[in-house]
Amino acid sequence: MLGTSSWSVKYDNGTVVAIEVDAAAPPELTSRMEPAEVEAGSSFELFFEEEPDHYHVRIWEGTEAFEWTREEGAVYEVLAY
Repeated sequence: MLGTSSWSVKYDNGTVVAIEVDAAAPPELTSRMEPAEVEAGSSFELFFEEEPDHYHVRIWEGTEAFEWTREEGAVYEVLAY
């Protein structure tokens, strides 16, 4: 989640849940995490508690985001909405 964002969901019973966040870029957020080792060409599945209408994956190298590139040491960001 880069910068300030907000989103909400309206349930069938009429209730609405809204969330607002403010965060640094994914490379900064993950700088203190132990990276996962993944083999080149590996596949993966995304599981959502509630299926979003749309999603896409960004791959970060340093402080720059690239759409669907493969770079060693990259951070993967899933954007779902």
